[in-house]
Amino acid sequence: MIRIDGLIDAHVHLAMPDVPIGVPVQDLRSLGIAGAVEGGSYGALDYAAAAEHWRSQMPVFVYANVSPRGLRGPRGTWGPPADDPRAVFAATGTRPDGIKLRLGQRPERNDLDDARNARAVAAELGVRLMVHVTGATCDPDDLLALLRSGDVLTHCFCQPPFSLLDGAGKLRRRALEARDRGVMFDLARGAIGHFDPEIAAAAIDQGFPPDFISTDWAIQRDGSRGPNLIETMREMLGLGMDLGKIIAAVTDAPMRFYGFAQTGAFTVRLSDDLELLGVES
Repeated sequence: MIRIDGLIDAHVHLAMPDVPIGVPVQDLRSLGIAGAVEGGSYGALDYAAAAEHWRSQMPVFVYANVSPRGLRGPRGTWGPPADDPRAVFAATGTRPDGIKLRLGQRPERNDLDDARNARAVAAELGVRLMVHVTGATCDPDDLLALLRSGDVLTHCFCQPPFSLLDGAGKLRRRALEARDRGVMFDLARGAIGHFDPEIAAAAIDQGFPPDFISTDWAIQRDGSRGPNLIETMREMLGLGMDLGKIIAAVTDAPMRFYGFAQTGAFTVRLSDDLELLGVES
């Protein structure tokens, strides 16, 4: 038996009436999750009301998408990043917990330019930047060089074209340099395309596990959600990640980085797999 302090899912999408991909907070609580990071379901428009609603139910760090309306409404209707996100946030007076950018969504856009714009508005507001890299077509080394201490690269083991591994299967030197200067690497396992187990296993074998183990929990077109946090922890154990680092990646690391207070204690059993047994008062 292993006793650990409050579980944090460092990348989820939470439910609101106009966020059909969102998962209800109570579904996270039922797994023993004590805090979460909302991965940019809202943009600058109406951000404050959504953040207040979620925070009334659970400790939540809330990123705001650089797409003004975020991920509201059905898939296919989500808008691109704002060409001038600083103007959008200034016009709405929004100062979010962090800025979220999704790369690889629009072939007509220049991913690196969008990343520069998002980095600039995050710096101006004095908040963190999270960059979704699944599908990104920019040179990974160029993007990694752009990120600064406190930024988060999410879906870090996604399927190509973006990869932390080079053409020879070796971890990129720029990834090591980014981690050394304080960039955080978030698993954000997801359901479709966001995770390649072979890339994850190779990176872990080369001494590069994720800083955060998270789910990117969201409701898919078929109603599924992808693996939950316990299932994702189990998967990472099977890919060779050290148990102590797994536990740190869902407790101490996101708690310290995002400033969550410790709440609750959980008991985990390690046998053939990883199983959450219960909450201790």
